[in-house]
Amino acid sequence: MPNRPTPPDTAYADAPALEREKDALVTLSASLTGSRRTARELRHLVLRKAAFLDRAALADDRAAQLADTAAFELRTHDRAFGGRIGRTPPHAIEYADGRSRDYVRQEYSEWRSGRIVPHDQCNHNDSCPTTECAYGEGYWDRPEAQDPELRSDR
Repeated sequence: MPNRPTPPDTAYADAPALEREKDALVTLSASLTGSRRTARELRHLVLRKAAFLDRAALADDRAAQLADTAAFELRTHDRAFGGRIGRTPPHAIEYADGRSRDYVRQEYSEWRSGRIVPHDQCNHNDSCPTTECAYGEGYWDRPEAQDPELRSDR
């Protein structure tokens, strides 16, 4: 049985005001340079941007296209690099046919609740079975694997 989508009022219950979140996104985006330019930090930005635009679209329908695009960007990032927190993976049928914003709500809700490790995927030690885990030595810990510009063999 598929999981039920997280309703917007639940996902964004404790979210900051849109104006405050917009300022935080600008600051976060500007800070992603050098050693802070990792897949984990990029995912953090993509998630918060997608949630911000989803919330904006809920208040004003004219932002719906931007919210859909940002939600698809988050799903694409998570399929390519990992990092999902919630139970349902980004490639699940539940998020097909324009329902990517449901994935954003799931992930934002989990992130706001303090979860950082993918749901049911990790044994929480240095030999985690997934590269998504914040505890393991996977993709997150190798910036050169994330961005060819950071490779030492260039």
